[in-house]
Amino acid sequence: MALRPWNVFKKTYYVSHAGGASLPVASQLSLARARLQTEEAGAGGIGGSFVGRLGLLLPPAAAMWLLLLAARWRYQDPEKMRALDASSSVGGSVLRDFLGWRVAAHLGPYQVPNLVRARLHQEPLQTLRQPLLLDHERSRALARLEQLSQRRLAAQSLAPLGGLEPLFLDALALPGPARGTAPGSTESHRAAALRVVLDVVGALPPEGREVPPWVLSGLVAAGGEPWGTAQGQELQATLLCQLLRSAANCRAAAALPEVLAYLSQPGMKRKEETWWPVKAYLLSGETPDLLRRGLRLVARECPDAVVVQG
Repeated sequence: MALRPWNVFKKTYYVSHAGGASLPVASQLSLARARLQTEEAGAGGIGGSFVGRLGLLLPPAAAMWLLLLAARWRYQDPEKMRALDASSSVGGSVLRDFLGWRVAAHLGPYQVPNLVRARLHQEPLQTLRQPLLLDHERSRALARLEQLSQRRLAAQSLAPLGGLEPLFLDALALPGPARGTAPGSTESHRAAALRVVLDVVGALPPEGREVPPWVLSGLVAAGGEPWGTAQGQELQATLLCQLLRSAANCRAAAALPEVLAYLSQPGMKRKEETWWPVKAYLLSGETPDLLRRGLRLVARECPDAVVVQG
């Protein structure tokens, strides 16, 4: 009797035959593959049944849902939620971040009502109003606000926009100690503040978007990052149009020559400067239609302030 080794799917099988006629090589390989598949199915490998996979996933999913249900019940008290947010322990901070995580909203009971009821945005806004802040303090405050603003319900709790003064100062890179902000906010801080502002503006109805006049003036004069790119200029015009949906902002803009001059310009159409054509197209920006729309919004409230051509 002779033994012949066959390597099948990184396993070695020895096929024996005694004297008589042996099977063709292709037939022997097919039999070896069938034997290997049978062994793996019997051992419960990757070919396991649906019921087996469901049995593995169901217990941790149920445990996660019960954990979120218990957190929803425990932290419905605003004082307990504020105590958790102010906790200096690592476990409390991790649990607070987990409850505010987007994925947690899909795994179990919704936690955002507890976050809104505890008004967790007040402390970060107070922190951002301080004249001198370390980078990690500013980053933590902005991260807390961004966690809330990602949900429409929580973003509405940040209103009115006039109370977001430190966010506008950071997003527009306005010079600061006279208005209560440090002049050294970084590009990442400005981008984070801008994301929060856009979330809140988008969540509010037009009548709730009233801002102080200096916000409109600072927005049209904003430069540098993130406003210097083609997409940044389009974002600048988009945010101005969103604010001008408020009648009060339109009346304020009609009295600001710099805002009217910005809206009266022809606008631009520009692609991002890069060697990659697709990337340049995706990062392109254009503002003519947005500027024209903003001018019409102002003219609707103050017909004598501007003249819309065509």
